[in-house]
Amino acid sequence: MKRQFKLIIAVAISLFFATNHTLALDIPERFGTGPAPYMVVFDDAPVALYRGGINGLKATNPGINGKTKLNPKSDHVQAYVEYLRQSQQSKLGQISQSLERDVQATFEMQHALNAVVLELTYAEAVSLKNLDGIQLIESYKEYELDSIVTDGPFWIGADGLWDGTEAPNGIAVQGEGMVLGIIDSGINSLHSSVAEIDPVDGYVHINPLGSGNFLGVCDSNNEVQFDETFTCNDKLIGAYDFLNTLGVNVFPPGESDPDSPEDENNHGSHVGTTAGGNRNDNSALQIQGVAPRANIIAYDACYTNAQGQGPCPFVSTAAAINQAIADGIVDVINYSIGGGTSPWNETSSLAFLSAVEAGIFVATSGGNSGRDGPGTAGHLEPWVLSVAAATDNARFGEIQSVTVTDPMPVPANLVDIASVEGSASARVPDGGISGPLGFYSPNSIGCNSGGGFPPGTFTGQVALVQRGECTFVEKSDNAAAAGAVAMIVYSDGRDQIPMSVDTGTIPSVMISTEDGANVESFVTTNPSTTQVFISDVVTIGEIATVPDVIADFSSRGPSPLGNLKPEITAPGVDVFAAYRSLPKETQNFGPLQGTSMASPHVAGSAILVRQANPEWSVTEVKSALMSTAELAGVTDQQDELDATYFEMGSGRVKVADAANAGLVLNETVANFEAANPAIGGDINSLNLAALSTNNCNSDTCSWTRTVRNGRDFQTSWNVSGSGDGFTVSISPTSFDLLPGDVIFMDSLEAGTNEPNTSFQQLEIIASEIPSSATFSFGIVEFAEDSNQTPDQHFPVVVRNN
Repeated sequence: MKRQFKLIIAVAISLFFATNHTLALDIPERFGTGPAPYMVVFDDAPVALYRGGINGLKATNPGINGKTKLNPKSDHVQAYVEYLRQSQQSKLGQISQSLERDVQATFEMQHALNAVVLELTYAEAVSLKNLDGIQLIESYKEYELDSIVTDGPFWIGADGLWDGTEAPNGIAVQGEGMVLGIIDSGINSLHSSVAEIDPVDGYVHINPLGSGNFLGVCDSNNEVQFDETFTCNDKLIGAYDFLNTLGVNVFPPGESDPDSPEDENNHGSHVGTTAGGNRNDNSALQIQGVAPRANIIAYDACYTNAQGQGPCPFVSTAAAINQAIADGIVDVINYSIGGGTSPWNETSSLAFLSAVEAGIFVATSGGNSGRDGPGTAGHLEPWVLSVAAATDNARFGEIQSVTVTDPMPVPANLVDIASVEGSASARVPDGGISGPLGFYSPNSIGCNSGGGFPPGTFTGQVALVQRGECTFVEKSDNAAAAGAVAMIVYSDGRDQIPMSVDTGTIPSVMISTEDGANVESFVTTNPSTTQVFISDVVTIGEIATVPDVIADFSSRGPSPLGNLKPEITAPGVDVFAAYRSLPKETQNFGPLQGTSMASPHVAGSAILVRQANPEWSVTEVKSALMSTAELAGVTDQQDELDATYFEMGSGRVKVADAANAGLVLNETVANFEAANPAIGGDINSLNLAALSTNNCNSDTCSWTRTVRNGRDFQTSWNVSGSGDGFTVSISPTSFDLLPGDVIFMDSLEAGTNEPNTSFQQLEIIASEIPSSATFSFGIVEFAEDSNQTPDQHFPVVVRNN
């Protein structure tokens, strides 16, 4: 499959690199000069990463022990945990001596991080930076939830795995026996989407802990977390509160969070049930998660402030990741929260590296800063999969209309015109909107390039504005500044799409090109007397929309580190899923949008892929999802051209193809650690399913990749490459692979390529790259001779600056 690529100019790309300093401190303004929470990370490896070397303590790293997952209950893990606890107490004694006061940890971690949370002043934290045994000190910070329906599971192909028609060996997978860890704002524990018995198909969930056994607040043996008011069941098998149990105040003055993991934000319930919620019939809709039979554990790490936002303290997110590893049964973490811009110097990022090594797949939101331009992608960690947001093929719950009401008689084609509603603050309020219709013909498009609208143009009116040239936000802001109370956008020859105007100041809807021409003609003829009514949602139902359009809010690459970010796309516009409910017994659903909603589509997909291929490593699952993603037809809402890799990553997830991938790529924690640019590492040398660099420093770039046969039968492959304005060559261009063996990269010598094995080393060269500040894009494509497995691809991103 060949694809035409557009070029993108790097705008203000500064190659900032994570440092290897032992100190990552900013003055925590919220705390003034008083004590604030600091994370202090010690030198000894945490449980997930310990590879041996201490007398009497066996390695706890699962790869060293030939395992795909960490077993936290094993004797050698318990022994190492106790060693770390004693070591932490010893180091706390040294810290107390250094600061000349008694210092006690408010929280301790051993599994994801060998770290403690301490309350320190800034001066104290600075004074500790050179103390022996301290690897990193990180000051207090908060990450934001990344949110600003659904047909998403069907659009990405999950139904073909549910019924087995597209599953490996025909074995249906819906998430049975798999566990999702949702690090977010909590969960609505009594919602039917997390009930023990599926409301639609009657499936009775099986608790991997044993029926009636639960974790966190539902575990009566957990003295810190137990909360008898919270309800778990054999689907929702655990929940934790990491806002009120860390022994440190993480809230600003006047803020708090219920002493419970019950969701107070909608975000956590929505995200968790998008990934793994039960089937639900809601009016004309059936709503379900991507892995509807998965079990769920909720890790509440985010509170809701007075503005309705969801800040997530860094100590809470790190503690949640640590607990997910310690629980020992989580298969996939979803993290629809910001951060990750300094992978080797952020405690949550380092904790995710431990999670991956412990056998937990991590899906993260890619960020909602796309309107700020290139280079805005978050979660640059090469060990997690970051997700961009796009439309799917249908919208739910937003069937509405526009009607011209005056002057009479009104032509029939101006009554009940089908419209598509904007999002968030651009939604139409209950009861609809009535008012005079205004049209400004000198700049019908409403963009700043045309001068916007003169002040007072639309005072008290609904503005009729043509689609095109600039963003919907710009049009909305300009109309509102000119006095408009609402906006009707009419298309310009293209299909209607959901307008991502979550920061818009007025309600907004879109109508078709033909309908817009009819309305424009009428209002031009009747410029001062035309009245219009925009209905609110009149029916809960489903309407078709244009799929695979990258939302303009979705953050974009390039990554300043040179790796591909975001890495994949999933539905994230007007996704319909569970809300929090007041009272809790009510069953509330609703739409949200953001990369927060895209990430759980990928988390649920990873559950299904892992269930179908239990022998695959976490990074092999990531490579399968990326290399089988859909490229054709993915467009960008901002310029309405084909999306580039900086906007869509490797493409839109196709989970059934990923589950049947014939080629997978593994990588090790040692290589991830060594890739840190601050110590001279090369992030582009990692064995990942993308070939990307910010600067080749010549007209040639090269990469080495090692692929493994992911199937249980022999495969034969042909490889080809192409680039937009440059040449891509691969060696070899064909190869055979025997059935895949379960093997860990730790035991595969670099450069080894024995004949007739299940592994193949590939050399890829991009040459004749033009000298320019502009990025160019290409592709490496894999086709299996007998079409036994899906085609796969690696994106190629180069620049010779």
